[in-house]
Amino acid sequence: MRHPSPSPTARASPRTTSPSRPPLDAPAEATIALATLVVDAPELDSAPRGTGLLVAAGTPDIGAKALTHATAKWPWLAASVPEHRHVVRLSYSAATATREQALTDAQALLGVPLPDAALLGFDVVAWPAVPPTPTPVEGVILVGESVAGTGLAAVIAHARRAAAALVTGA
Repeated sequence: MRHPSPSPTARASPRTTSPSRPPLDAPAEATIALATLVVDAPELDSAPRGTGLLVAAGTPDIGAKALTHATAKWPWLAASVPEHRHVVRLSYSAATATREQALTDAQALLGVPLPDAALLGFDVVAWPAVPPTPTPVEGVILVGESVAGTGLAAVIAHARRAAAALVTGA
């Protein structure tokens, strides 16, 4: 996959974390983290794991629970970065993801070497695992993770039930 080169001023590079700066700008209670790597890696041009993968619980030596090869998944993102540049996002169940852990996990999960020199950017965004429960408002049907539970499957199933209840008046 060859990515078109954007204008010289266009770039996709999250805030770089220096060794002196802590990797997280999140509160201590945060328990979900997304670590994003921006790498120059021609080995990823063929998207060796497709758009991403889920990691089985208890997989030895892997801290991530999922990996998304963002530039393979979203063509608009691939078109916004230079050739051989890739954005990879790893999901962690704790806000302790470090640059080194994310790079090591990405190499293992993607099956390609990603030397330190290939890493152009790294950042971690973290938030509480359980969002606050909203205050019910009369006549308003609440949907979303805070009332349905964590995960897309739970949210979709709950939203469908809520929509059906609206349609049937139940």
